[in-house]
Amino acid sequence: FYCLGNYISSMTGNPTSMVGMLGRLTVTKQPNGEIVLENPEGVPIITHINANASDVSIYPWSEYTKELAAVHGTPGFTYALAQKLIEDYVCIKDILD
Repeated sequence: FYCLGNYISSMTGNPTSMVGMLGRLTVTKQPNGEIVLENPEGVPIITHINANASDVSIYPWSEYTKELAAVHGTPGFTYALAQKLIEDYVCIKDILD
Protein backbone atom coordinates (compact mmCIF):
# COMPACT_ATOMS: atom_id res chain seq x y z
CA PHE A 1 0.00 0.00 0.00
CA TYR A 2 1.33 3.39 -0.90
CA CYS A 3 0.28 6.69 0.63
CA LEU A 4 -3.12 5.86 2.09
CA GLY A 5 -3.14 9.27 3.75
CA ASN A 6 -4.23 10.14 7.24
CA TYR A 7 -6.11 7.49 9.15
CA ILE A 8 -8.33 10.16 10.68
CA SER A 9 -9.17 13.33 8.84
CA SER A 10 -10.97 15.91 10.93
CA MET A 11 -10.84 18.64 8.30
CA THR A 12 -14.43 19.70 8.85
CA GLY A 13 -14.44 22.25 6.03
CA ASN A 14 -13.91 19.64 3.30
CA PRO A 15 -16.63 17.00 2.93
CA THR A 16 -14.55 14.98 0.43
CA SER A 17 -11.82 14.40 3.03
CA MET A 18 -14.14 12.26 5.19
CA VAL A 19 -13.64 9.17 3.00
CA GLY A 20 -10.44 7.18 3.30
CA MET A 21 -9.08 3.68 3.11
CA LEU A 22 -7.50 1.29 5.54
CA GLY A 23 -5.08 -1.25 4.07
CA ARG A 24 -5.26 -4.84 5.24
CA LEU A 25 -3.15 -7.86 4.30
CA THR A 26 -1.86 -11.15 5.67
CA VAL A 27 1.87 -11.46 6.42
CA THR A 28 3.17 -15.02 6.79
CA LYS A 29 6.69 -16.17 7.57
CA GLN A 30 7.39 -19.48 5.83
CA PRO A 31 9.48 -22.23 7.51
CA ASN A 32 12.38 -21.31 5.19
CA GLY A 33 12.28 -17.72 6.48
CA GLU A 34 10.60 -16.24 3.39
CA ILE A 35 8.02 -13.55 4.11
CA VAL A 36 4.83 -13.84 2.05
CA LEU A 37 2.27 -11.04 1.66
CA GLU A 38 -1.20 -12.27 0.77
CA ASN A 39 -4.81 -11.13 0.52
CA PRO A 40 -4.23 -7.39 0.13
CA GLU A 41 -7.39 -5.35 0.29
CA GLY A 42 -8.56 -1.82 0.81
CA VAL A 43 -11.24 -1.20 3.41
CA PRO A 44 -13.11 2.08 2.82
CA ILE A 45 -13.56 4.09 6.01
CA ILE A 46 -15.58 7.15 6.95
CA THR A 47 -14.40 9.80 9.39
CA HIS A 48 -17.55 10.76 11.29
CA ILE A 49 -17.62 14.07 13.13
CA ASN A 50 -20.51 15.10 15.33
CA ALA A 51 -22.33 18.41 14.88
CA ASN A 52 -20.07 20.47 17.16
CA ALA A 53 -16.86 18.77 15.93
CA SER A 54 -15.96 17.59 19.45
CA ASP A 55 -16.17 13.86 18.72
CA VAL A 56 -14.45 12.11 15.82
CA SER A 57 -15.01 8.41 15.07
CA ILE A 58 -13.94 6.05 12.30
CA TYR A 59 -16.43 3.64 10.73
CA PRO A 60 -15.83 0.99 8.09
CA TRP A 61 -18.08 1.81 5.13
CA SER A 62 -19.85 -1.51 5.66
CA GLU A 63 -21.06 -0.25 9.07
CA TYR A 64 -21.80 3.36 8.15
CA THR A 65 -25.48 4.28 7.87
CA LYS A 66 -27.55 6.94 6.18
CA GLU A 67 -28.72 7.97 9.65
CA LEU A 68 -25.14 8.67 10.76
CA ALA A 69 -24.45 10.60 7.55
CA ALA A 70 -27.53 12.75 8.18
CA VAL A 71 -26.02 14.05 11.46
CA HIS A 72 -22.44 14.40 10.21
CA GLY A 73 -20.93 17.69 11.36
CA THR A 74 -19.25 18.58 8.07
CA PRO A 75 -21.39 20.79 5.83
CA GLY A 76 -21.92 19.16 2.44
CA PHE A 77 -21.12 15.63 3.59
CA THR A 78 -23.82 13.13 2.63
CA TYR A 79 -24.14 9.37 2.34
CA ALA A 80 -24.49 9.75 -1.42
CA LEU A 81 -21.27 11.80 -1.62
CA ALA A 82 -19.39 9.15 0.38
CA GLN A 83 -20.73 6.39 -1.86
CA LYS A 84 -19.72 8.30 -5.01
CA LEU A 85 -16.20 8.95 -3.67
CA ILE A 86 -15.78 5.27 -2.87
CA GLU A 87 -17.03 4.29 -6.34
CA ASP A 88 -14.82 6.81 -8.12
CA TYR A 89 -11.63 6.63 -6.07
CA VAL A 90 -11.56 3.56 -3.87
CA CYS A 91 -12.98 1.35 -6.64
CA ILE A 92 -14.43 -1.47 -4.57
CA LYS A 93 -17.81 -1.86 -6.24
CA ASP A 94 -18.95 -5.07 -4.52
CA ILE A 95 -19.24 -3.44 -1.08
CA LEU A 96 -21.58 -0.64 -2.09
CA ASP A 97 -25.34 -0.68 -1.52
